[in-house]
Amino acid sequence: MNLFTLGGEQFVSWVTGIIPTVLMLLLLMNAIIALAGNESVNKLAKVCTKNPVLWYFHLYLHLC
Repeated sequence: MNLFTLGGEQFVSWVTGIIPTVLMLLLLMNAIIALAGNESVNKLAKVCTKNPVLWYFHLYLHLC
């Protein structure tokens, strides 16, 4: 039974800590993309394809 209690405590810590932070970051990124416009983001994507680190970062932004 202790395992389930510890699991529940861990889940509650995620719900009150990590999940709201990630949700707010996703909303911020969507707002920035909406303000900048899709054309600007697509131009940035073309530049980012030359650098693997930037390419993965841009891919991450589109998946959000």
